[in-house]
Amino acid sequence: MAAIFGKRNFRNIGFDPGSAFVSIGLVINAVISFLAVAFIRFLSVQASNKTQDPKVEGDPGPSEIDLLVEIRDAMKADNG
Repeated sequence: MAAIFGKRNFRNIGFDPGSAFVSIGLVINAVISFLAVAFIRFLSVQASNKTQDPKVEGDPGPSEIDLLVEIRDAMKADNG
């Protein structure tokens, strides 16, 4: 991509607003590096997720209604 601007690398891409040099190439380089690292990290997390055992849904346990009935019965037994 630096060849499009006629430069050897990204650092030399920029402009001079006065006595300073604003390097757009450093930003482009940082964005490319970030995207490369983020993509590799994404792939490693995907691979890690595939190696883990999926959750087994055997006995789901009592439902909300069953729990509420138990609480009601326990309260009646304590008050009675």
